Amino acid sequence: MQLIRHLDIDDLAERTAARAVNKLLELQAEGRIPQLCLSHGSLARKVYRTLAPALEASAVDASALEVWFSGDNFVSTDSHMRMAGSTLALFAGHISFDPARVHSLPAAEASIDPAVAADSYSKELGDTQFDICILEVSPVGGVGGLSAAHQEITPGRAVAIIPKEDGSGERLALTEKHLSNSQEVWMLAAGSELAEVFPQALAGDEGMPAGQVRGLSKTIWLADRQAAANIPYFECGF
Repeated sequence: MQLIRHLDIDDLAERTAARAVNKLLELQAEGRIPQLCLSHGSLARKVYRTLAPALEASAVDASALEVWFSGDNFVSTDSHMRMAGSTLALFAGHISFDPARVHSLPAAEASIDPAVAADSYSKELGDTQFDICILEVSPVGGVGGLSAAHQEITPGRAVAIIPKEDGSGERLALTEKHLSNSQEVWMLAAGSELAEVFPQALAGDEGMPAGQVRGLSKTIWLADRQAAANIPYFECGF
C-alpha cells in the first residue's frame, strides 16, 4: 500500500487528476482499453471536475475508455438522485465517452425491481477487472455505497442491494470482492472527519469496507493533511 499526503483538497484533486491522465495514457499506449470504475461523493466529484479538462487537454482517447460505477441510488433515470447522471455531467463539454462503453447501474423503471437490477449488472460485469477503481472513503469507513452496517450480500452476485438510511428506497453497490477485482484501487480521503477512521481503514479493519477493499497490484491512499492527521510520518535517513 502507498499513502500520498496532499496539502489540501484542491491539491489532492489536481494531483489525482494528473495521476489518472498519466495512468490512462500508459494503458492506452500498451494498446489496451482501460477499465475505469468511478464512485460518488463530494471529493470524488471534485476530482472528476478537475479530471475532465485535464483529459480534454491530453492525448487520452476518451472514446476508448470503459466506464463503470461502484454504486448508485435505485431511482428513475431522470432523478436528480441518480449518481451516474450527475457524474457524467461533470465530463460533458470536455470529453465524449462512447455511450456503448458507459456501464451505468440499472435505474428503477416500472418493469424492474432491485433484485433483477442487481442480477443484470452482475451479469454485465462478469469477470471484468478494473484497471483503476476510484473510491471515496466515508466518515464511517464506507466506500462505493457500502458501509460498515451493510455487509450482507447474496452469494454469487457482484452487486449488493442496500436499504437507504432514511427508508426512501434502495441503492445498488458493488461488493467488496468485486471492488477488489481491480489492478489499482485509489482511496480518496479528505477532511478532519476522516482523521479517526482513516488509521483503522489503513490497518485493515474488518468492520469497514475501506479496511477490506484492496487492489490486486496497488492500493493507493490519496489523502489531505486533515484526513491523515493521525498517521505518523516515517523518515528514512541515508
